Amino acid sequence: MNRDERRADFTNLIARQRHELGAAYANLAQPLHYAELGLRGFGFIRQFPWIVVLAPTLLSAVFSSLGFLLRRGEPAKLSRKELREIEEGIRRPRSTAMIWVGRGLKLLQFAFKLRRLFL
Repeated sequence: MNRDERRADFTNLIARQRHELGAAYANLAQPLHYAELGLRGFGFIRQFPWIVVLAPTLLSAVFSSLGFLLRRGEPAKLSRKELREIEEGIRRPRSTAMIWVGRGLKLLQFAFKLRRLFL
C-alpha cells in the first residue's frame, strides 16, 4: 500500500467519522426537544387546570353514550334473582334504559355521600 492509498483511506475514515459525529450531535437534540415540549404542556395544564377534570369526564361520557347507543337492541343482563322473579311473574323485565337510570341514581347518591365526607 503506497502513501497515496493510505492517505485516501484516512481521508475516507475521517469523512465517515465526521458524518457519524454530526448524526450523533443531531440525535443529542432530540431529548432536549421532547423535554421542552413536556414543559410547555405542563405550563399549559398549569394555566388551564380545569382541562384535567373536563377531558376524562367528556371522554367517559362520549364512550358511555356510544356504548349505550350501540347496545340498545341487546337484552339487559339480569342477575339470577331477577330472572327467577321474572319467571315467577313477580316483576316485569326492566329495559336497558331503566337499568342505566338506576345506576345513574346510585352513582348520584354515592357522590352526595362523598361530598358530605369532604365538605
